[in-house]
Amino acid sequence: MKKIFLFILILNFLQELKSQEFCYEHETEICSYLEEKSFKLPKEIKQFAKKINASLNYSMFFDVPFLLNTKNIRKYLLKPKYYKSDIGKIINIETEDGNNVECIYFNRNSDKLIVIGGGFTNEKELMAPFVHIFDCDIILFDYRGHGIHNGKYYNPKTWRINPIHRMFNVNTRKTKLGNEEEKDVIAVVNQFRNIKNYKKVFGLGVCYSALIFIKSQSIWLEKTKTKLFDKIILDGCWLSLKKFIKKLSKDIKLLFSTQHGGWKNNWLNKKDWFQKTLIWIAQKIFTVKFDSVSILEYLENIKDTPILYFYGKDDLLIKRKEFETIWNNLNTEKTAIITSKPHVRNHIKEKELYKLACNLFLKLPHKNFINCLKNKSFLVKHYTDELLNY
Repeated sequence: MKKIFLFILILNFLQELKSQEFCYEHETEICSYLEEKSFKLPKEIKQFAKKINASLNYSMFFDVPFLLNTKNIRKYLLKPKYYKSDIGKIINIETEDGNNVECIYFNRNSDKLIVIGGGFTNEKELMAPFVHIFDCDIILFDYRGHGIHNGKYYNPKTWRINPIHRMFNVNTRKTKLGNEEEKDVIAVVNQFRNIKNYKKVFGLGVCYSALIFIKSQSIWLEKTKTKLFDKIILDGCWLSLKKFIKKLSKDIKLLFSTQHGGWKNNWLNKKDWFQKTLIWIAQKIFTVKFDSVSILEYLENIKDTPILYFYGKDDLLIKRKEFETIWNNLNTEKTAIITSKPHVRNHIKEKELYKLACNLFLKLPHKNFINCLKNKSFLVKHYTDELLNY
């Protein structure tokens, strides 16, 4: 009898694993905890997204050459405009350990707020496209050690002597590579909750930020028994700092070209001693241990926070097994949108669908959200009801 019972358990376990497999064959694939198998996003849903969000094509925030100059983006975000909801305001927040976090805040007179965190080395200004993706109040912020450099040639104290600081605009004396950055996130969310009594606060973490947002949510839940974020969007999430650094050591060009790399087969980069030397040097520069941050430590606490995950199936920085490990350890309401786009470029290369999916996820119960992605009639009804109630 025991053998039969054990056999049934194993069979159920294998069946569950099979049901969670991703085929990676579709241009856009949807997997949800509500569905037994992943499914292909219908073409008519994409077409609907392109029509209803066509205005994004006229936004300068999706013009790649414009996005290459962060100082120009900053000027544009802060300058006076006809629509006050598009005028950013600088707000500085102090963390519990005395660090300053600079934010750009967009007040849309909404009772909902979304906090957007960028990738490692990214200034908050590079997150400007999200200003035109979301209609609620928005915060863009810089982590400790990040941000536009405002050095003055006549003031030696502002000079960047460190070559890493000069190349990547990251202050290695301040950044902690995910070891302490949750303090930045927690300080930002709590400060804005005090400024305005928001009904809902959402988080969107890109790459490095996705791991930090999950860590922040987990730590805050454990500390206060309350949620920092009501819902979270993860875009190209790291599994761990150690794995991320190891991939960089195997193809150091990923530091300069995260979408393509290119030095993996270089004779020097293929040498084991060279890879170990790079990791040793990096640990000395950043003065942190690279085995100290893993998302798996925090996922078990995320039990009642709905998650939307964006993943590019050929992402060079996040391998499929890493994505699946994160997915299988998320024991909450969850949906993954798997695309053919490179690392964290869905919001640029497929902006209309990105906006549609994010807004549906944030506004609707999870079941209704999935129905809208599966069936155009549900999607049309949702937007019709929204217009009628406007």
